[in-house]
Amino acid sequence: VVSISLVVGTAVIFQQAKFLLNKNPGFEKENIVDIDGSQVDPNKVYPSFKNEALRYPLVKGVTSAAAGLGAGEAFLGYSDQGLSAARNLIDPDYVDVMGMHLVAGHSLAVNDFKATVKPIIINETMMRTFGWNVNNVIGKELKNFQGGTAIIAGVVKDFNYSSLNESVKNQFFETS
Repeated sequence: VVSISLVVGTAVIFQQAKFLLNKNPGFEKENIVDIDGSQVDPNKVYPSFKNEALRYPLVKGVTSAAAGLGAGEAFLGYSDQGLSAARNLIDPDYVDVMGMHLVAGHSLAVNDFKATVKPIIINETMMRTFGWNVNNVIGKELKNFQGGTAIIAGVVKDFNYSSLNESVKNQFFETS
């Protein structure tokens, strides 16, 4: 009985390890370097760092975000009108550099920002929460969103940004 239990337990652990190694998180995790810059003033340090890093031909892109993906870091929270979502402030290049897949719309750009209308990218889960689909989501507006209006510019394929045991939750990205 003990031998059979050990064999079955080993098989289960092997399958779980294989699953974790082969699971696609929904973003590029290979050849990505994550640098914690939380102890510096990002407005002063980041532009210089980005310009210097992009001088090297092997560096394909540099981007920044308030929280790192897949590192178990906490995202900023957002809750309004019964909607709860994880919020991440990103650079306009973030979606492309991280290899995330847009299923609708486009990435954010610096010139998209207006004082009263804020373009955002949402994940598929948030899209479904509102009852939208890829054919009608782009251009939808969220009124009273952080004191203004948000307009959906794009939708990224769902990805795991926390434990694989947890279901994917509502998430949106905006430029800072």
